[in-house]
Amino acid sequence: MPFNLLLFPLLGGYYFLITFHYTKFLNQRLDRQKLIFNSALMGCLLLVTSFFILAVFNAFFAEATEKLSSLNPLPLDYSGVTFLSLLLSVILAHFLNMITDEKKAIIRAIDRRGNNLEKILMSSWENDHMISISLKSSKIYVGWIVNLPKPTKMEYISVLPAFSGYRDEKTKQVELNTQYLDVYQKLELDDQLANLNEMDFVIVIDEREIISANKFDQNAYSYFGPNFE
Repeated sequence: MPFNLLLFPLLGGYYFLITFHYTKFLNQRLDRQKLIFNSALMGCLLLVTSFFILAVFNAFFAEATEKLSSLNPLPLDYSGVTFLSLLLSVILAHFLNMITDEKKAIIRAIDRRGNNLEKILMSSWENDHMISISLKSSKIYVGWIVNLPKPTKMEYISVLPAFSGYRDEKTKQVELNTQYLDVYQKLELDDQLANLNEMDFVIVIDEREIISANKFDQNAYSYFGPNFE
């Protein structure tokens, strides 16, 4: 088999790894050498599968195989099987994505290779508990994570705030001086707020502006008071 034809299964392996839900989030954090190695392994598996498919097809549909071979634009040995491995990767990746849950794949990837911030955000999203986020501007938001963060693509975080405030620059004490919960309760009762819903209060935060994040509990906060970290 000409070595240049091996590019097809290598590309097929790479395409599958970065497209299928359960592999793309895990492989996005790998260095280039490791990703190429994994792509080569996946390409070998696709190539073996393509050999098997063509062997079965040739055994039962020999005439059709000859006609298809005559249409091959690359008159090289094994060009058909290598191209099939690339085509197979595209079909297989998208088919598997149709029958699998992307959110479960994200949770699995964060559990295995996520950083601490991603794990805290995921915990808030999964368990519906509040989280406190401190920003470089000294602003602090306390609320619920709206969307499950995607590993390596988490540029912005959407938060439905319950409280907001700031950290005093001198004392470093936290002051939560804005409360949103009463407003949320009045949305359905006050005709003047009828055109709004909770999602209209969602705040989008640049991930690069975050200094710290931690789980927030109102009962615990009442004990810490303004010294809450």
